[in-house]
Amino acid sequence: MDPYAQYKSVAIKYVNKTQQVVLIFDEVIKKLYQAKKSAQENDIGEKYKSLRKAADIFDIVRTGIDVEDGNETMRYFDRFLFSASMEMERLNIADDIIEDTQKLIDAVRGVRDSIVTAAEAEGII
Repeated sequence: MDPYAQYKSVAIKYVNKTQQVVLIFDEVIKKLYQAKKSAQENDIGEKYKSLRKAADIFDIVRTGIDVEDGNETMRYFDRFLFSASMEMERLNIADDIIEDTQKLIDAVRGVRDSIVTAAEAEGII
């Protein structure tokens, strides 16, 4: 394992759950930008891989959300992740995705920034 990968592996173990969610959102945003760039370059294969990876990340996060515990915030969060994942699937089969991909990037970044703002207000991060 290269030193940077080893550092990331250890560092993830010591960040709180909110910071982990922010890191996950950052990775999804990165994948969406890669998909947008690939679409601009007409690299359909790379566009597909980037969108698929971003959707997979959100799908994995959703598996850890308990929507039955009565927490309405978590139900809304789950719905957002599901909707974003479905939009990524739609973008994967669409032709002209650059504008819609940017809208999705903005939406994901907006949720990410809201999480950070709320966590900072509560002194979590």
